[in-house]
Amino acid sequence: MTGTEQTTTGNAAAGAATVAIPSGGTMQNPLAQAADIELVGAYGKSTSENYGTVYLVLRVKMKANKSRIGFGGSINSEKTMAVDQDGNSYLTGTMGQYFKDVTEGIAVKVALDDQYGVFTDVKKTAKVMQVIKLGCYVNAANRGMITFKDVPVLWDVAPQ
Repeated sequence: MTGTEQTTTGNAAAGAATVAIPSGGTMQNPLAQAADIELVGAYGKSTSENYGTVYLVLRVKMKANKSRIGFGGSINSEKTMAVDQDGNSYLTGTMGQYFKDVTEGIAVKVALDDQYGVFTDVKKTAKVMQVIKLGCYVNAANRGMITFKDVPVLWDVAPQ
C-alpha cells in the first residue's frame, strides 16, 4: 500500500515499490512518504446501453500534516488516464486537480465520482483496466502519478 520511502518531486513512480491491491491488480505510489493510498475498487456506472463512466474509490491515510489532497488532472504534462484490456484509452474531465478532504493519521474513504473525477464514455465491455495513471498532489514536493495495473471494473455495483 505504501511503496518505498523517499523524497518525491515530480513523477517518481519508477522509484516506488509495486504492491498488490486487495480488490485485484497492483499499484505504485510514489507519494508513500506523504500518504498511504489504497484502491478500494474501480466502479462502472451505466450511462447508456453500451457506455458508462468509471470512477475510483480510494482509502487515503495522510502521513503529512495536510487536510486536503488533490487527485486527477495533469502532473508534469502527464494526464490522468485509463486503458482497458482492448487498448482503448479514457480521460477524466479536468486538467487540474480536484481536492478531497482527508485527516492526518486516519484512513478516509474517497470516491472520485464527481463530474471531473470520472473516466467518461467507457465501453461497457471494459472488464479490466490494464493501467490507470492517477495524478496526485499533496504539495509541491509531493506530487506524481499513482499507477494501478490490471484493475477489475465492477459495473453497476455500489462500492462497499
